[in-house]
Amino acid sequence: MAETRPPRGLTLGFFKHFVALHGGRDAFLGLTTEDVCTRYVLPFTASTKASMVDHILATTANPINNEDEEGTDKTTCPYVQPASWFVSHAWSYVFLDVIDALDGFFAEQVNDSDSSGDNVAVWFCLFNNNQHDVTDKLRRFDYWVDSFQSALTAIGQVVMVLSPWQNPTTLTRTWCVFEIYVAYTTHARFEIAMGHAQKQVFLQDIQDDHSFEAMLGTIKSEASQTAVASDRDNIIGTMTDANVSFADLDRMVLEVLSDWIVHTVQRHIDRAVEAVEKAQWLDVMAGIWVGKRRLEDANHCISQALAIYRDERYDVHSGKWKTVARAAGIAGELGAPRSDWEPMFQIALTKSPSWTTNTSRH
Repeated sequence: MAETRPPRGLTLGFFKHFVALHGGRDAFLGLTTEDVCTRYVLPFTASTKASMVDHILATTANPINNEDEEGTDKTTCPYVQPASWFVSHAWSYVFLDVIDALDGFFAEQVNDSDSSGDNVAVWFCLFNNNQHDVTDKLRRFDYWVDSFQSALTAIGQVVMVLSPWQNPTTLTRTWCVFEIYVAYTTHARFEIAMGHAQKQVFLQDIQDDHSFEAMLGTIKSEASQTAVASDRDNIIGTMTDANVSFADLDRMVLEVLSDWIVHTVQRHIDRAVEAVEKAQWLDVMAGIWVGKRRLEDANHCISQALAIYRDERYDVHSGKWKTVARAAGIAGELGAPRSDWEPMFQIALTKSPSWTTNTSRH
C-alpha cells in the first residue's frame, strides 16, 4: 500500500496558472472545488481522460520523465514535482479561498529564496485523482482509500484547510477525518492553513481561554458525512477492522488539533518581536497548559510573562492584570499558600475588573 517515495503533485504556481488560463480570479468567484472540477478540470483533461497531474505531464512539450540511479523522481516538467505536502480540504470550500489559504501557509514555510511558495508541490485530490474515473465510477472504494492513505504516508506532511475555524467544514467530512486518522497513525506532521481574514479571527479568538475548547467541542466523527453514502460506510468499516471506534477517532482528532495549537502558539512566542507581544502569547500558552492539567508547564510560561510585565515600560499594559490573575490561579492549583496567591488575585480584580478568568479554582 505505502509508496516508498512521495508521489508527484502540482505546484501552487500551477493552481494560479490554471486559474489564469480560465479567465482569472473573476471567473472563479464563488466557485467551490466541486464546481471547478465540473466546469474546468473535466473539460481541460478530456483529451487524455487522465488526472490533472498525468495530463500536464502528457501534454507538456518534451518533459524529462525519469528517475536517477537511487530511484529519485527527476521529472523536470515545471509544474509537476514530488509532492511535499498532502492537502486535506472539503470540496464545498470556495476554490479561491483554498488557494489563498495555501498561499499564506506556504509563504510562512519557505525560505527567502522562494518567498511566495509557488514552487511547493502538493498532493491535491482534485488534481491527483483521475476525476473521469471518479465521475464514471470506474474504481472501487478500496482503490481510492489506498490512493489517499499511501500518498499521505509517503509524503509525511499534511496541511488541512479550515474554514470557518470555529466550526470547520473539513471536520464534518468523513474523508477528512480519515486523513487525520492516517496522519495520527503514521506520525505525519500536521498543520492547518486558513485564509488571511480567518487567520486574523483565529489569532484573536485563541487568546480567549474558551474559544479553542469550543471548537474542539464541535468534533463528532460519528456525525461526519460523505458525498457518496457508501464511502462513509466503507471508511467506517475500515476503522472497525482496525478496532477504531468513533470515540477513538474523536480522541485522535482532538490530540492532533491540540498538538497543532500548542505548536502554533509556540511559534508566535518564538517569533514575537516585542516583549509585550511575547508576554501575551506566553499567557495564552499558560492557559492551554492549564486546560491540559499540565500545571508546571503553565507555571513556567506564566512566570516568564510576569517577568516581562514587571518591566516598568509594560506596567500599564492591559494584559498585565489578566496574567497576574492567571498566575494566582495557577499558584493556587499548585498548592501554594492562600496568602501567596490571594493578594495577587485581588489586586488584579481591582486593577482590571472588566474581565474574568477561569484559571483560579480556589
